[in-house]
Amino acid sequence: MTVFITRDLVASVLSVLCCLGTGCVFLLAGALKLLSPSAFLRHISNLKLPVLRGRPRAATAAITAVLAVVECVLGVALLVRIFPDRVFPLCLGLLVVFATVTILSPSMGRSADCGCFGNILILTPSQSVLLNALSAASIVAAWRFPVGFGVTPLVQKTILMVSVAFFTGIAAASMWSSVKFGQDLLDTSPLKPRRRWNPEWLEGFRDYSNRHSLLVALLSPDCLVCKAWIEPLNKLARRPGMPQLIAGMAGETKAIGAFRREFNIKFPLLPVRATTMVRLVHAYPTLVTVEDGKITSVNVGQLPAELLRQLRHPSPCAPGLTPDAASTEALEALSRP
Repeated sequence: MTVFITRDLVASVLSVLCCLGTGCVFLLAGALKLLSPSAFLRHISNLKLPVLRGRPRAATAAITAVLAVVECVLGVALLVRIFPDRVFPLCLGLLVVFATVTILSPSMGRSADCGCFGNILILTPSQSVLLNALSAASIVAAWRFPVGFGVTPLVQKTILMVSVAFFTGIAAASMWSSVKFGQDLLDTSPLKPRRRWNPEWLEGFRDYSNRHSLLVALLSPDCLVCKAWIEPLNKLARRPGMPQLIAGMAGETKAIGAFRREFNIKFPLLPVRATTMVRLVHAYPTLVTVEDGKITSVNVGQLPAELLRQLRHPSPCAPGLTPDAASTEALEALSRP
């Protein structure tokens, strides 16, 4: 049997493929914003947009929820090709807005992640703009070459209403969890108890790690709480019988060295790639307890209770390294969420 491949058939196939590809991108990005909004919330705060200045976290979470629902609904609309004359221009407009905001924001070129795909896929703002451009080109191609099939208007309306209701419900549950408990419905961070600790996360980690019990502190040079931790952590690092303390910080080696000298840090402070730190940390400081190569606990903004209990008691081997009153008070403050 002879098969004739016409120009119209090729155009239709190209149009369908463009819709499917771009629809998957929209749906994946929107779903990850809904289930794991912390990365995108962090990116929004880094944008330092005037309209968001002074806004409470709940307002920023609401904006994230609306954007995520819109992305998910548009993704479904592209996948099944409903209301193309309205969906295509709306998608193009949204992509232009996203790219413009990213390009004009102060974080362009400095931020490690656009937050578009949570911690599953780390894209820099520049890569995000490029992805927006490719998505826009795909939509233009799909719009330029219409296909000869489609669903009835009633089915299109039904799909649209069900999609809006479904994703709005997920958004409400996700943002409530984020605001109420500070947790995502889907935790995409690789820092989870019972998982293996990856020494490659901190550059030179293998050169310093020589004990079975480790305490890894992930710090930021802009975090005031991190700076308040340094004095008591210095005492902890020198006290016998305590887990070995190693810290990590995103930044250039020269800048990290200057930070170490400025605050007289007595424990190893190792460089971490910015993209790696984005995947690992939701907030600073983060303390990770590692036993025999496995993560046993992850504490954000607080010290483990057992570690604090040990620090409150003088060391029989080195009583001079017991934290003084100021350090103990600082440690107790840091043990509270």
